[in-house]
Amino acid sequence: MAGLCRSPKLRVGFFHGCKNSVAPVCQTRYIDPIPGTRNLGPRIMIRLESVYLSRPETPSSPASPVFTDLNWHVRKGEKRHIAGKSGLGKTTLLKVILGFEPIDRGTVFINGDPLDPAHIQTIRQQIFYLSQDVDLPGQRVSHLIRQMSDHNQLSDQHTLEGLLTRFELSSSTREKNIRDLSGGERQRLGLVTGFLLDRPIWLLDEPTSALDQ
Repeated sequence: MAGLCRSPKLRVGFFHGCKNSVAPVCQTRYIDPIPGTRNLGPRIMIRLESVYLSRPETPSSPASPVFTDLNWHVRKGEKRHIAGKSGLGKTTLLKVILGFEPIDRGTVFINGDPLDPAHIQTIRQQIFYLSQDVDLPGQRVSHLIRQMSDHNQLSDQHTLEGLLTRFELSSSTREKNIRDLSGGERQRLGLVTGFLLDRPIWLLDEPTSALDQ
């Protein structure tokens, strides 16, 4: 299994079939996304090759490596679970994939395209990123949902209503301003926008931390 080379405190694994997709107890082993495709497999969506990244020196701490010779990939249809203590680089890894965090050395490929200025906008249009603080515009919930539905040309109101019901976004919640939502409501709304955007790559940073068990 491809993993975080020389970063033993940060575990990366698949979470196919786990009851709680963010639980660290999920097995960190290879699971074929399609039976019989271990050698050929679906195409690689995300690939990091020999990535090095260090945190710069500050007055209170010396320079420290975040990733050292990181070689890692995710194929189409795979899900990866990244576990580790706070500050070890989980969010940083997602920002590297998005091109928000410049690396010192190495190469990042998304769907075969290098993460560089010529491809960055096309790459980001393929990715849905849900940050820890669920960064959403300060507007009415129903207005955001309508924008996302129009973006995806979702005209089936029954399908949309089913999605909103599944994530417990009631009619009263939809009339609230996003700034007034609780942490759990914001996370559920963030996940709904992901389904409405319907992008092929999802990067979720602690997407259920504020949800009830």
